[in-house]
Amino acid sequence: MGMGDTREKLAWCVVDVSNWRDAYAMQPREDQRAFVAPNAYSLLEGIYTPNLTSVLAYEADVPVAYALYGDDPDAPGSEPVWLLRFFVAADHQRRGIGRRALGSLLERIEMENPGRPLRLGVVEDNTVARRLYERFGFIDTGEMGGREVIYERPRRRTAS
Repeated sequence: MGMGDTREKLAWCVVDVSNWRDAYAMQPREDQRAFVAPNAYSLLEGIYTPNLTSVLAYEADVPVAYALYGDDPDAPGSEPVWLLRFFVAADHQRRGIGRRALGSLLERIEMENPGRPLRLGVVEDNTVARRLYERFGFIDTGEMGGREVIYERPRRRTAS
C-alpha cells in the first residue's frame, strides 16, 4: 500500500457491547508488553472507573489501536485529562498508524475537553513512544509516576 491519500481514515469508537472483543483481542508487540497494561485490565478499568473512556481506532473495519483516557482516577475533576493507555496493535505497526491514530485521538480528546492540558506517563526506557509524544507537543515535566516519566501537552488556547 502506498503512502499517498489511499489510506483509510481512522475512526475512533467507544468500546461497548458490540466491539469489546476486538479491544480484548488486540495486543501490542511482544517486546512492548512491558510498556502497556494488559487489555483485560484496561477494559475493566474503563468500565469501573468513573470518567474514563475506552476507545478503539478502526481502519477499514479493522481494529488497529486502543486508548483509555479521562479524569485522573486519583483526583477526579482535577485540571489535566490523562491518556492512560495508547497502543497500536502488533500487526499494524510500522505503517504510520501510531502517528495518525494519536493525532486523531488528540483531536477527539481536545474536542471533548476544550482548553484542558493532557498528561500521560511513559515507561522511562520506551524511547520510541517518548519521541512520538514529543512530536505531538508533549513535554517531559520532570516528574515520575512509579517507573513512568510524566509528560504534559499544555493547555490549548481556544479561538475566541
